[in-house]
Amino acid sequence: MGEVPTGDDENGHEPDAEPGCKNIDFLFVIDNSGSMGDEQQNLRTSVPEFITSINSILELDAINLMVNATDDYAINNQDPCTGLGASVMVSEGGECGPYAGGSHFMTEADDLNEAFECAANLGVAGDGTGNERPMDAVKEAIGGGLECNDGFVRDDALLVVTVITDEDDAPGDPDGHSNSSGDPEEWFEKVVDAKDGNVDHVVALALVGVEKPNECPPFQWNGQTGAEINTSIREWVDMFGDYGFVGDVCASSYGPFFEAALKVIEEACEEFPPQ
Repeated sequence: MGEVPTGDDENGHEPDAEPGCKNIDFLFVIDNSGSMGDEQQNLRTSVPEFITSINSILELDAINLMVNATDDYAINNQDPCTGLGASVMVSEGGECGPYAGGSHFMTEADDLNEAFECAANLGVAGDGTGNERPMDAVKEAIGGGLECNDGFVRDDALLVVTVITDEDDAPGDPDGHSNSSGDPEEWFEKVVDAKDGNVDHVVALALVGVEKPNECPPFQWNGQTGAEINTSIREWVDMFGDYGFVGDVCASSYGPFFEAALKVIEEACEEFPPQ
């Protein structure tokens, strides 16, 4: 007796299934150095509405959301979530996780307003070295083999990476810090590798120091106020073409940035292959 047809093609998809993502994995890598207090507050105000808007427009089935600091972040001491790249479970806002169902990262089952407000309240103490490594944090979070982050990056989900920092991240930067290892090309390859080589399955966003005109002070950056012009992370974002977008970290509100980012995500989602 022959097999009963399932209606699926050889890849397990419905033959007439239309493209469009149903799942998104959101990674937020947030600078927790001493100059980032206002920027963190701005972010905590803007992101929950951004996630709500995405979910309502795209009618997603499932969301993963993770927050990372840009250093080892000693406050985050809930095993196995410790060290650079580990999902923030404990912040200056208190114990944020475990999240719904015992997860190490947030999902649609959480109150994302409350959970993100807690996790993104990183504070500005840093690790005492002043050496922020945002792109190392990105690489560790999605490709570092961390037990804490198991299951965060999904094959059937669009990956949206957002980096927020007021300093550049190039090795040999004049500030005297080592910063992240590698270069924009290596960062790009690591992120795309996490999506099995599918560059169109990634959206890269960054709130960083941009060229004038911007909302930074006239002097641009004095080590504490304003933002250093960020060439390295901008170069990394630009490698994603239409699926990359950069905003001014000095902006008084991040609402306009996330409104524009929403359109980028919507476009990427519409082109996501059926799963």
